[in-house]
Amino acid sequence: MTIHQNISLSELLFYRIGGIAAYVLEVKSVEDVLEAYDFIQKNNIASWMVVGLGANLLMKDGNFDGAIIWMTKPDTPDITISQGLINVFAGQTLDDLVQFSFEDSYIGLESLGGLPSTVGGAIRGNAGAFGTEMQDVIERVEVYDLSDRQIKTISNQECEFSYRNSVFKHINQYIILRGIFRLHEATEEEVIQAKNVYQEKISYRETNHPVEYPSCGSVFKNVREPEKVQKILSVWPDIQEVVQTKWHGKISMGYAIKRLGFSGMQVGGAKITEKHANYICNVDHAKARDVLDIISQIKTKFEATFGFPPEIEAEIVS
Repeated sequence: MTIHQNISLSELLFYRIGGIAAYVLEVKSVEDVLEAYDFIQKNNIASWMVVGLGANLLMKDGNFDGAIIWMTKPDTPDITISQGLINVFAGQTLDDLVQFSFEDSYIGLESLGGLPSTVGGAIRGNAGAFGTEMQDVIERVEVYDLSDRQIKTISNQECEFSYRNSVFKHINQYIILRGIFRLHEATEEEVIQAKNVYQEKISYRETNHPVEYPSCGSVFKNVREPEKVQKILSVWPDIQEVVQTKWHGKISMGYAIKRLGFSGMQVGGAKITEKHANYICNVDHAKARDVLDIISQIKTKFEATFGFPPEIEAEIVS
């Protein structure tokens, strides 16, 4: 573990937004994580949290008078395979995992090509894209149980995965240490096809998502609940066909935000880019208050139009 003091989170996190953290505890192994939590307890640090890349995280502008456990890549990759299961440290990136799986002729994560996340962050938020989510490929998760300071294994079912959600978002009992994945052992031809899909997804994101700017990814969750979808269709009946054929029964929040007139809107250094309206990008040294202003305006108009508020996907931390 490496201890950093008085570190600007705007330099550390993917969004490039955030105040000064009293402590950043950089961890690169399971042993480091245990040492970091021990440091927090011994120093009576009341406020602390675990972050990886922070690609789905908005930290508010004020200083963080506590400790950040910063999951980072080990100097030597901590990924192993045994009996068809790939075991990976939570600080490794999803891309590390995808590349390792290809090298050992395993596929199943190629649709996540270009998705910025650590393995731990992806598990916590049940990250997914193009029909593949963490819940589809996770066998079990190794955690540090803070209730009794023991390392334990949590099954896929016990993770309580749902859309961009898991048990790890609801209780602070666990720190994710490792993910154990069950992927598909593939032929050489299947691996080549999977690599092509991987590159296609990266190209898609570069074309359709504003990857040239810092962001926290999709700010709002797509609308999935049938009763809410019907409320939107009662206002916009002309999108009935695209909901069924393109969005698979959901409502795209990028489309909704754009149609509500927010595309291109800018507050301070934060902007909804024309490329994808569900991204609020940091285009010019944005502050959290700039982002929150835009979020508030979207929520207000959305609820006034459809009768219910949109659900936030990004994690906002004060």
